[in-house]
Amino acid sequence: MIASECSSEQYMKDIEVSQFPTKRKVYWGVSPKKKGKRSVFVVLGIRNESEAISLMKRTFKGLKTYGTSAYGSTNKDFDQFYNYAIGVNDTGLQTIYDEQGNIVELKDLSTPSFFTDVLKEKPPLIPYKYEELPICDLTTDSPKPLHNSESIVNEFFKCASMILLRFSMNPQGMLFNWPYTIYVCDEEDFTSKIPLRSFDNGQKQYWAVLPNCVSSLPIYFDMKNNLKQEKTTLVTLGASENSKSEEDIKGLLKDFDSIGIDPFHGKNSAYDKFNQVALSTDNNKLLMADSNDKYSDKNYVATVNQQKFFNETVGVKKIDMLWINPNAGNFEYEKYLNKDGEFEKMGIKVCQINIEITKNDAEKWSKLITPLVQEKRFIFMRPMSTEGGDLTRTFLLNVADPECIRKYLH
Repeated sequence: MIASECSSEQYMKDIEVSQFPTKRKVYWGVSPKKKGKRSVFVVLGIRNESEAISLMKRTFKGLKTYGTSAYGSTNKDFDQFYNYAIGVNDTGLQTIYDEQGNIVELKDLSTPSFFTDVLKEKPPLIPYKYEELPICDLTTDSPKPLHNSESIVNEFFKCASMILLRFSMNPQGMLFNWPYTIYVCDEEDFTSKIPLRSFDNGQKQYWAVLPNCVSSLPIYFDMKNNLKQEKTTLVTLGASENSKSEEDIKGLLKDFDSIGIDPFHGKNSAYDKFNQVALSTDNNKLLMADSNDKYSDKNYVATVNQQKFFNETVGVKKIDMLWINPNAGNFEYEKYLNKDGEFEKMGIKVCQINIEITKNDAEKWSKLITPLVQEKRFIFMRPMSTEGGDLTRTFLLNVADPECIRKYLH
């Protein structure tokens, strides 16, 4: 009834929608109004689309067709065909069950990599207009929440808890298998609808959920009791010289503040505040190699006490985006991010985290993840590993703090 009522609206009736049927299904499309523009048709996971493609080519002049399937190496219906399983990782292989119940390994490629690296076509993004965002009013319930955080939590941890249970006494196994197991929870119904945006600088891929509202409080008191303007804050521990990701985010958000550190680089114009130091538990020099340069030798670098850095240099009560890279130094993230941890003691909340860890960090990673699964404060998304498995990357989203939920999910 709702569908038929909506379709009777005059503006809906004026849209010319064409059918492109096959024996198994029907594709729908709106014919282009402008002539001379190239049209692209992409099918992820094809079966037999011959009839639909033939009809489309008559309607869409200059149509370029791409197809993927994990179960075949050729398909003459498409201009370009790729023998890939499309997922959320770039792990190279994806393990599934076939129709007979046998385990098979498929060539795997992430969706962003497929569109940007293989097709050279960028999937469309919904236009983001920061200046049109409503006020984040925490005094009342959100009138139209975009996402139900409670449903996300229940669904995600029902998936993740069962996967991680097998690694409860095996930190090395948890880290090694992290990109190849936990990624399936990204595809749960509520989790998959979270509007994650990729900020890829060509070397690393960062993820972010952009604000859905702006702070209702134009000012706040910082750690030194000074009045400050509320901003969206990015803190990067171990910033590289490649700052494309930071600049892309800054281009979308007004009232954006960025603080970065890296012990191997003295300047970085992408940051409002930047220091050439690594984090440590004390102020003694630290012996480190540059993780961004595989030929780098270990050198002694200057450090700053991690608690002093967050209290004085960062100096805010809410970090919207925290990016943690190996060049951060000896940052004890497992002691800061858990419930009753150092951040909570300092009254600091963190809404989003991109973290990159080395294969030597299995014990620290287990000490972070195991309590987070029990506390259900952060969900873990977009896990991936670099070639050779030396580094593992993951995005964490705060689904427990009311301010973070309102700003990024409601």
